[in-house]
Amino acid sequence: MPANPWTLSFSNGTSISAGLDLAHRILVADGLSRSGVLLISDLADDPEDIQRLNQVAIDDYGPGRTPLRVVALNAAPQDEAFFARVAGAAISDAPAPATTGPTPPPTTPPSTLPLELVAAIVATMVALSIHGVWSARLRWRTSPGEAR
Repeated sequence: MPANPWTLSFSNGTSISAGLDLAHRILVADGLSRSGVLLISDLADDPEDIQRLNQVAIDDYGPGRTPLRVVALNAAPQDEAFFARVAGAAISDAPAPATTGPTPPPTTPPSTLPLELVAAIVATMVALSIHGVWSARLRWRTSPGEAR
């Protein structure tokens, strides 16, 4: 029994050759001769994929073929060297994360309720209260045959 549920489905790296091969086939099928491929990866290839990756890199991405640009995400130097040598890829490191935190939103002054509005609300409430106390209650008319 595997040590964990992923043992049988994960390997020691990515099968980079499959992605590069697919990208090249799409470019050829769509007739995009002036396009290139951008690979963003840690470049940690599955050891069982190295031979296939060599073949794809030389056949499809060698000098004079489809341009390959690589953005290396914490890649090992030997992996970067491999892509630069075999595919003639332009290697660039991923930009470093920002050292400063996000800029806080500008502070807005707290809104204040105008005193005139407060006075108008209080006056209206007082007026409605007085009206309710002093006004007569509604009385429904009764039919002529009913007693009062």
